[in-house]
Amino acid sequence: GAQSIDAAVPADWEFRTAELDKDIPTVVYCSTAACSENAAAMLLRAGFTKVYDLGGIADWGPEDLSVEPPG
Repeated sequence: GAQSIDAAVPADWEFRTAELDKDIPTVVYCSTAACSENAAAMLLRAGFTKVYDLGGIADWGPEDLSVEPPG
């Protein structure tokens, strides 16, 4: 089950990540690569062992990666 957790909201981040299994693969992406890198680093500091950073969605279009609109 995928979950959307906002790393910019500390209380939400701490509460939601506390519920997750730190040993399963965890994929991170955000609107920008910097935000994504920060979230991945936060997970690693929290003890997550399998963190994969996909970068920022803003970079996906120029790289010809598939992006679907919500809905």
